[in-house]
Amino acid sequence: MAMIKNKYDCWLWKKIMPLSVIKKINNKIKKNKSIANDFPATNVTKTSKVKVLDYSIIEDDLLQFIKRVYLVNKNEFGYNLHSPFFEAFHFNEYSFKDKAEYGWHCDESRNLHSDIKLTLLINVSEKKYEGGVFQLFNNDNHHPIDFSDVGDMLVFKSHLVHRVTPVLKGARKTLTVFLTGPKFI
Repeated sequence: MAMIKNKYDCWLWKKIMPLSVIKKINNKIKKNKSIANDFPATNVTKTSKVKVLDYSIIEDDLLQFIKRVYLVNKNEFGYNLHSPFFEAFHFNEYSFKDKAEYGWHCDESRNLHSDIKLTLLINVSEKKYEGGVFQLFNNDNHHPIDFSDVGDMLVFKSHLVHRVTPVLKGARKTLTVFLTGPKFI
């Protein structure tokens, strides 16, 4: 379980979340219905299936991992973040049947009073998949981030342009939590 600081403004924890916790979370996701619609970035291809779910159903399961993200923010990013209370999280399923992908975009808030500062991704795929590579765009280059193992956790600055390449085999399943704070000025 290594924590890796990446020179592209992201932090990656390899295999930090145990499979038992992932199975528990996935069972809760299956039992619950979406509470809102997904609002993907405009003018971008997004073919994954998304459920927006009430955060309280997995809050206890994620607490120790969310604390790590807030600690990294405090020591590395320095953003003014709202307290770790989240209304919702996204469950994203990228299936090879759809060659699911999400084109180049950045994560933005539609809220007038706050912005998304950091994006947290957790790989909850219980089986291996091919493709579905997470990439950050920086200085005219595409940088793949090795986020393919079950239990991997990645946090990055939300304004960075990123994408998920098409899944070629299997299904890539991730949780997304947006960490917000007061509007950037």
